[in-house]
Amino acid sequence: MARLSFPTSREIPCPLLIDEAQLEALDGIIDRYEDPLRATREKDIDAATEKMIQQRLMRGLLKPEAVDEAKKEIRQSAVFYSSRLQRETRSATIYLKGGKEVQAARFSEVISQPLGDEETPVGLASMLAIGRVTARVRLNDRQWQSALLIEVEPNDLEVAQTLFGTLNNWASGVQAGKWAQKWLSLRPIVGAGLVFWLFVAFIFVPLMSWQLGGQRGSRIEARKLLSKGLSHDDELRAIELILAIESRYDVTAGQAPVITPRYWAYATLCALILAIVLICPSVCIGVWKGKQDIRRWRIWIKSVTVTVPLLVVSGALVPWILHWLGLSPPTP
Repeated sequence: MARLSFPTSREIPCPLLIDEAQLEALDGIIDRYEDPLRATREKDIDAATEKMIQQRLMRGLLKPEAVDEAKKEIRQSAVFYSSRLQRETRSATIYLKGGKEVQAARFSEVISQPLGDEETPVGLASMLAIGRVTARVRLNDRQWQSALLIEVEPNDLEVAQTLFGTLNNWASGVQAGKWAQKWLSLRPIVGAGLVFWLFVAFIFVPLMSWQLGGQRGSRIEARKLLSKGLSHDDELRAIELILAIESRYDVTAGQAPVITPRYWAYATLCALILAIVLICPSVCIGVWKGKQDIRRWRIWIKSVTVTVPLLVVSGALVPWILHWLGLSPPTP
């Protein structure tokens, strides 16, 4: 007989901000499906018992009048009780820093533990196994998966597919937007870019500028002499400029700076944007110390969505602002 199965596993990438209300909602989903899963288990047990009865009847090991007694014996046997059909397990775990964990049957029981603001949650796991059906929700568990994993097995049972659909809807409620996922994925590149920019903009360029500043000043003065024409009085100065340029001698060090205020404004603005983008949440569970962290992260995310575009737009206005202040001409 053909069986219809659907994928019943999903991976939700970070960032993930899960608060106490969302954990309690996950408890509610597990509570709601316990009875349907038990009913499915009873049907499976009845089917397995009936199969064993039929096998005994066919082999002549059981008389028809002893069927009812045999069913009770089978269901109460130690072998049958130790089978997968009879199992029922439920757990909820929150992992803490330092390898510690708090475990109970429900997240509401875990959260009620008086740990105060000293403990920071770093991961969680929820597991329900009744009969053949096993459902798991994991985030930064012992395998340190940096994503929220939802798995329901087997994938050919209607109740398992329905449970997965409900868990999938819950996960969609805690999933961050595509732009936030992209933001987090680009963090290593942004970090490397920030280090490179700080070195180039604030160390390499100023050093090169100060080194070449005097030589550039000599070339500018030489061009002025050529443009107005050399007189007998300018010959000595022209020889000095030629020698300074050819020998790369800095004769005007300490005079007018080559780096303008506009350069420092742009360099600082770019560094500030990169530093802001670098700070991105990954996983935050809003219980115990995480309550304060999740509030701060949500405020930060809202601020970044306004601050970064504002800085980018204002960057285009910086040359004109500096021009109005008389510090630098506007960009052509």
